[in-house]
Amino acid sequence: MKRVYKGIIAVVALALLGTNAMSRVRPYQAKHSKDGFYTSISWCMPSNVASEYFSEGSAFNMHGYEIGYGTIGEMYKDYYGPTKSIGGISFEAGYKFCNWLSVACDVAAGFYWHEVFDGVNDMSRGNKTGVNLLLIPKVKVLYMDRPKVRLYGSLGIGASQKFGFDAISGSTLTPAYQITPIGVEYRVLDSGAFVLLEAGTGSLYTGLKAGFGIKF
Repeated sequence: MKRVYKGIIAVVALALLGTNAMSRVRPYQAKHSKDGFYTSISWCMPSNVASEYFSEGSAFNMHGYEIGYGTIGEMYKDYYGPTKSIGGISFEAGYKFCNWLSVACDVAAGFYWHEVFDGVNDMSRGNKTGVNLLLIPKVKVLYMDRPKVRLYGSLGIGASQKFGFDAISGSTLTPAYQITPIGVEYRVLDSGAFVLLEAGTGSLYTGLKAGFGIKF
């Protein structure tokens, strides 16, 4: 959680710097960014929510085994190490309707793996991998909308399909959500290119999302 708090503080600081810069905009310049379509690609930190679904099997070979309980097979079945992830990739497309509201959709993939061990001799049997695919429509509320800087928050609800090693739950198709209390976009070129940084939690990522995009 400390990483999430630090990320939120960093995003707020960038937003405040952008606000200060925009306070110097000349009077004849537009007060808001133009309405229309935009798209972006981003890297996301791993999601704690998704990681939990990929914890298949026993965390260690004596897990849940006691005298008079369970079977010998449970004692010697394969077990796994900690679930790891490199994060995920997100493609976002959206439309800005006015100076306070946008709608968008994230199509994303998160990548996970853990090492599997033989329950008899504790030797490694290699890695099992999993992919988490997500489709999350969302609403973005613009706290501040300027030609160079946009400060916003968003809420998305969609679905997640997990492939690879099994999830804890009976189904690998589950509801998904993403809460982003704060995010900032900064326009870097007159052509409409921008960079973005968000802080939030949910099925897509926990912590930060960073990337670049373009407005049409």
